[in-house]
Amino acid sequence: MLELRAIPSSVWEKETILEISRILNPSFSANQVSETNFHILLSGGNTPLPIYQNFHQLNLNWSNLHIWLADERCVELQNSERSETMIKKTLGEPILCQAKFHSPGIGNPTQMASEYNQQLTNQSFFDLAVLGIGEDGHTASLFPENDLGQNSSSADVLPIYNSPKFPKERISLSLNKINQSNHVLFLVSGNGKKEIIQKIMAGHVCPASKVRGRYSTKIFYCID
Repeated sequence: MLELRAIPSSVWEKETILEISRILNPSFSANQVSETNFHILLSGGNTPLPIYQNFHQLNLNWSNLHIWLADERCVELQNSERSETMIKKTLGEPILCQAKFHSPGIGNPTQMASEYNQQLTNQSFFDLAVLGIGEDGHTASLFPENDLGQNSSSADVLPIYNSPKFPKERISLSLNKINQSNHVLFLVSGNGKKEIIQKIMAGHVCPASKVRGRYSTKIFYCID
């Protein structure tokens, strides 16, 4: 079941960090001696960056953390448009020097998708997926009218050559793969997203509305 929480901007970051902590603790708490790995799926964009910047507040065993990307843009490694660059910068070295960050590398969409598919071969689920929602209802780089990868034969990672948003060349986890997440947390902000959120909650079908976590699917909407 999809749950919507409209949260004032003054407490949105705090409430979001508390929700992530609730999902990941106590199973992966730093207070526990455990070799159990946990896997989170992150998306780029401006909205989640303040949350990633506050990940250090989470009392987690970072050495057991695996970080995966929901999508990526086919640009060079240090390009500021690259999700990996933005996410790593905000997470910070204290986390990154312990956690395992899975990068799809560089190249054209077909090359990057192939490499990332290989990395994901033995990864059957994610403990948490942090995603966004575009004004057109897209999530990750799954756009309306494009292949969403929802067939049983779909690859885990899709090459994208015709993104309606710049840059046009990207890769994205398929809908099937994203839906292998135990918990999905959509982070959304801005008045421009109000209409699409209302539509999704009313049953409108779009890429984001087709995402469902195994145990929970929530939208944390930051309002002014």
